[in-house]
Amino acid sequence: MYLANPYIEKKVEDSPKNQVALKKVNTQTILTENIFGGNKQAPQKDSKDSLVDLDRIPLAKNLKELVLIGTIVSSDQKNLAIISNKKERKPPHIVCQGERIKNILLKKILRNNVVVSIGDKEKVLSIDYKARNLLDQKPNLQQERQLDSEVEQQTFSVKRKYVLQSLSNIKNLFQQVRILPYMKQGKPQGFQIDQIKKKSFFDKIHLQNGDVLIKAENQPLDSVQQIWDLTKRIQNKDQVSLQVLRNNKKITHKYNLK
Repeated sequence: MYLANPYIEKKVEDSPKNQVALKKVNTQTILTENIFGGNKQAPQKDSKDSLVDLDRIPLAKNLKELVLIGTIVSSDQKNLAIISNKKERKPPHIVCQGERIKNILLKKILRNNVVVSIGDKEKVLSIDYKARNLLDQKPNLQQERQLDSEVEQQTFSVKRKYVLQSLSNIKNLFQQVRILPYMKQGKPQGFQIDQIKKKSFFDKIHLQNGDVLIKAENQPLDSVQQIWDLTKRIQNKDQVSLQVLRNNKKITHKYNLK
């Protein structure tokens, strides 16, 4: 409980004639003893990000050629947005807050959303903006169970230093491949990769064009932020697992880090 004033004024009826007396209650003892078990500190102000009301900004439905793959919001580097252009058979654009893609200004980069400015109008580009317009379809449970029962495993050896350096440089990483969100029942379930450059990180860890990255270390890969966070989780590990969907079959790659 946070009490802003040292005194509380309360009206007290002490007679049938509705005579009102002001009773001042000293709350210093309450604050000192903290008898209600509350927080003595004043409530913190909301961060700038939380002040952005996305519900008041329309979705960028007219930006059909642009797909927000994901965002990286970090305290130790500039916020990044990874945006792909469907019309371009190229790696995605990796842009910082305040930069432009043609005539579109990236005004604010949030987690999984980007507020863009087009002329004098603001719109929201979201990683799951399609999902809001899609009808959910009932999943084929039989097919799901079949996929889970047909998981293959492959084991490879790779240098730890190379893996950590590659994952820490997200900008360079996503310029080695064309990547798009993989949608299922209107929700992002992973990332599909294509146009893998030879001798790139994706090539060296034995991935193929068309693979869908589903999980890493048994954690769903449904946001770019999770790929960024993966670097920290595997710092001291000797083995890392990556699950991919290839030709409708799930494959688990296990990498021994040396």
